[in-house]
Amino acid sequence: MKKLFFWLSILVAAWGYASIAQAAGDAQLLSKIANLAAKPEAMSANFTQTKQIKGFRSPAVSSGNIILARQKGMLWRTLTPFQSVLKITETGIVETQGNQVNQIASGQGLKNVTKVMSSLLSGDFSDLQQYFSYTGSIQSKSWVLHLTPKDSQMSRKISNIQLSGDSFVKRAVIYETNGDVSTIVFTNTRAISANGLTF
Repeated sequence: MKKLFFWLSILVAAWGYASIAQAAGDAQLLSKIANLAAKPEAMSANFTQTKQIKGFRSPAVSSGNIILARQKGMLWRTLTPFQSVLKITETGIVETQGNQVNQIASGQGLKNVTKVMSSLLSGDFSDLQQYFSYTGSIQSKSWVLHLTPKDSQMSRKISNIQLSGDSFVKRAVIYETNGDVSTIVFTNTRAISANGLTF
């Protein structure tokens, strides 16, 4: 869970440099992928995260589900091997494990966390070129993107990210500079109504 928060924080740091970064990839590629993406106001999905830690033979595996709503936030529920909930809104990031509730972060910058995560997971890559160099391909209605961070803070921890999907992101692979690799597979992804959702 702390590692997930780290990735979110790094994305926000990269977002802060968006205004000065320039595209290094093919803008038409992102436009074509955006046309395939569903871009719902709210969505839910199941996930399985497999983290291969360098030097360890067996990976760490966790699973659960997410609910994401634009302008509202995201709930990242881990169900196995331990239950926990990460709630991300514009006002703060709160982690709940059993009866323990921890405020991980708060502040104005978290508005960007919600925006970035909503964009990445829903397949809205319109601003992606501003903080990543990228290459990719499209085959029929499926696509793959290889992202290389431009921001120095992010690149010290993450060497590249691979996203793939169709109308939704189906798979995210995060390659860390220390040799660790995390693979997140999203299944049963679907658009849901944002009405009545509270975070």
